Amino acid sequence: MTIRLNGDAHELAGPMSISGLLSTLGIDPRRVAVEHNLVVIKRGAYDSTTIREGDEVEIVNFVGGGTGDISSCDCPSNPNSPFTIPRQKKYAL
Repeated sequence: MTIRLNGDAHELAGPMSISGLLSTLGIDPRRVAVEHNLVVIKRGAYDSTTIREGDEVEIVNFVGGGTGDISSCDCPSNPNSPFTIPRQKKYAL
């Protein structure tokens, strides 16, 4: 069956859970966020959410770090907060 994974066609043997997909891809579920058909899935629902033919899945990991100087940061921020929210990076598959 074919799904859309991070924007590209991806073949799977058959329906599987998000946990199963992450395992198949060798991805640690603690390090990513998963969107299934435009809905962000909570980690606790990875086992019970089934991916089927034609579904769209986006897997992103979070990129952190930096110097604290947000003047050159291409990310959303609140000027009244000492924190910035780094952009998400799609997981390289």
